[in-house]
Amino acid sequence: MLMPRGERLGAVDAMQEAWTGEPVANLAPSILAFAAKGPVGELAPGQQIPFELRWKCDRSASVSVDIRTESLATQSGGDSEPEPEILPSIQWEETSDGLDVKAPMHPGNYRIFIYVTTDDQSAATANIPIRVRPIRESAALRTRKN
Repeated sequence: MLMPRGERLGAVDAMQEAWTGEPVANLAPSILAFAAKGPVGELAPGQQIPFELRWKCDRSASVSVDIRTESLATQSGGDSEPEPEILPSIQWEETSDGLDVKAPMHPGNYRIFIYVTTDDQSAATANIPIRVRPIRESAALRTRKN
């Protein structure tokens, strides 16, 4: 219901309205669509990934992105688990209908997280798993020869 830095998510607004019977004045942002515009199961290292992103908010809000390693935790039932590593210096940019994100350079399983946040501490978030494939050895050898 709250982000790690304290921003409230839409669930808080829903609970407040359910408990009080009154509509919330400044609703948290809502993500209407977040989807890759192509396959994300076998990406090349550094490949540009276009995403559709649509969101709504009744006031000024900003978008941010991070990429995290995929969690390997196997706990269940709400047990505490370590937070996956956030990759430093990711490259992304907003486009007219969403955003483009550059895949990590190292093979592995990751999640791309997007955040829509307001100055008054409300937010929406979504994430999509991706897989970056290893560079084929033959391609790596060709690159070294050139």
